[in-house]
Amino acid sequence: MIATAVMAVGLGIWKAVSYRHPAHANVLYERAPYSSSREMAVGQHAVGIKSIARNRSDGSIDLLKGKGLSASIPFADQLKGCAKWLDVVQIELEFPVDYIEITEVRIFDHKTRTLIPKVDNRLGYQFVKPNVIQIFGVGKEVPQELDIWLRYAKFPDDQVYILQPQVGSKVNVPGGSVEIVEVNGRFSGYIAKQGFLPARPDSLFRGSFVLDWQAAWRGPVWIDVCAESVYGDRDYNSPPLRLPQDIQHAPPVQFRIPLENIAQLEIRNRGARERLFFDGCQVPDVSGRPFDSPPKIKIDYDGTHVEGQLKELLPIDVDYRIRPGNRIVTFEFGDPTAWVSPLDQFIELDATVSLYLRTGDHVPLAFDHRLQAVDTGKWSGLNPNEMPLAKRAGSYFPRAGKGGRSVKVLERRPNNLKAIEIVPRRM
Repeated sequence: MIATAVMAVGLGIWKAVSYRHPAHANVLYERAPYSSSREMAVGQHAVGIKSIARNRSDGSIDLLKGKGLSASIPFADQLKGCAKWLDVVQIELEFPVDYIEITEVRIFDHKTRTLIPKVDNRLGYQFVKPNVIQIFGVGKEVPQELDIWLRYAKFPDDQVYILQPQVGSKVNVPGGSVEIVEVNGRFSGYIAKQGFLPARPDSLFRGSFVLDWQAAWRGPVWIDVCAESVYGDRDYNSPPLRLPQDIQHAPPVQFRIPLENIAQLEIRNRGARERLFFDGCQVPDVSGRPFDSPPKIKIDYDGTHVEGQLKELLPIDVDYRIRPGNRIVTFEFGDPTAWVSPLDQFIELDATVSLYLRTGDHVPLAFDHRLQAVDTGKWSGLNPNEMPLAKRAGSYFPRAGKGGRSVKVLERRPNNLKAIEIVPRRM
């Protein structure tokens, strides 16, 4: 009996010291702590799964039932509306949003421990802030068992200080204030006595700000500065600032979001950055269902600047912008993303039209286009025997995880373009 107890204790010590979870063989899991249930403790709080749903081709929604799971889900109408062409597994998280913010999501196939888009390029996902994950299958069903990986920020308090992205914007903070004193669109360097160095057109950082810190937070305190775009994207300055040490020599805060798209800056006391994953999350069963093709969308064009959302593709989030002229110079590819180097202004206003499509992260769709002429009413673009979409066109798609953006410069006179048809295709 004593020997058995000793062996049990030894086994427990071995598991604690030597056991390696199979998922940790994949570096993308970052050796994150895990839970085999639908809840995991985060300090005195918890992150849990509130609901799990899957749409069906007949327009119904299949809910996973179990202890603690809700029968009420968000976006139910959208899930029903796309059911004939898109398989959607929706996972709703539950956590104290004033204490925790989810900053990154990764979805893995549980059986292979492989990131979902790498399993099949018809699979993808997006995170709808603050707490909904949608996993998509375009012409293919999502696997029944998933690993839900999260990176999150913990905050000591829920106070957020807002700055407008312009010189002179000021906000009161503990012990003083913070003010924006300089702004730069394409960061290439900064010298305290000289200011910003001449802008670089190919700079990865598209919005930079010099902040005057007159604050007395009880330190040392780590401070996060986050830029939020007009489209809801969020980009954190890295590394965070450490006060009071950095207060006299704080470098500019830099963001990948273009300056003209930054809606506001947020300042808050930073807590820990942590990660976790739910291991082997069960979702409603696959059914071997058939799929229709994604819908085509027609956008009427009046020769000016038009923009909006392709609502026919919801819940996949796709924004569009169309305007006369060409602003694209070169297409650059670097680590960790790809980007377009634009001119400061649009050129060729009478000869070209720019089409910009933007999707969320990891979305398994690409796009073709057809153009309708005003003078003839005829369509051109998809049929290889017809006029090509553009003699001179460019497009790019950043690597998985960085969002999808398609930019095309169309050699078509704005006053002879009546409509553009967006034709989604599977990746």
